[in-house]
Amino acid sequence: MMVQPRSSDGQGPMSSHGLRRAAYRGEGEEVAGTFAPVACGWRSHAGGMTVATQPRSSLYRPRRGRVELVDVPELSFLVVPGHGAPEGFDFAAAVQALYAVSWGAHFLARKAFGEAAPVMPLEALWWVEGDDQRGLVEDVARGGATMADTDRGAWRWEAMMAQGDPVDAVVVAEAVAQARGKGLPGLDRLDFRTWEEGRCAQLLHVGSYAEEGPSLVRLHTVIAQAGLRPRGHHHEIYLGDPRRSAPQRLRTILRQPVEPVEQVGPAEPVR
Repeated sequence: MMVQPRSSDGQGPMSSHGLRRAAYRGEGEEVAGTFAPVACGWRSHAGGMTVATQPRSSLYRPRRGRVELVDVPELSFLVVPGHGAPEGFDFAAAVQALYAVSWGAHFLARKAFGEAAPVMPLEALWWVEGDDQRGLVEDVARGGATMADTDRGAWRWEAMMAQGDPVDAVVVAEAVAQARGKGLPGLDRLDFRTWEEGRCAQLLHVGSYAEEGPSLVRLHTVIAQAGLRPRGHHHEIYLGDPRRSAPQRLRTILRQPVEPVEQVGPAEPVR
């Protein structure tokens, strides 16, 4: 998807304002023998895995060609929920509202406080409902199907953009009020929330959204080899702008929350 087989870097506790400036320099981990090793120290993981600490590894700047294991802290997001294909009106309206309010909040914060964190990239959670559609998406993760086999009209999503200090609920409310005059239909569905995604595996996909299949297969193969299983929703972060970049040069972070296979009980949802 711009897909579910299935909303900055993170470091330290979060401030009351949301994504703190320190969250642009986070810690990453890779599982030895499964996730690509790096030149750094090794330590034991609580689940029995061996992981490598990646100093200053960025949640929003993964290294190409590596599947990384990262811990995503609590961040603040503007979120617009919806359903249907990403080329549909609802998704376009959601994106328009997110950018309008994010840029509005950025300029309000800079005016009030003298500085503001950069406007973050567009992100989205994707999932499907119903046993048939979920089975198809699981087949996509195994390489037995493509997203073209799924019902795009049945896709569910939450489009979102992370918000940095000093943007908080008060700043967001003012930015929404300013955007009201632009007649943006997505504003009525916009919400401001905090969310801790926790432990995730992620991979940088370079290429068109339609060609994500092999990257998804690789991501989920490494997850399984590491003794983990997916939980929650498939997460994508769009670092490339399809309006300005050739399809083969688009960069998308494919992120999947995970948990140990031996965990007792059913997989917990992301939220």
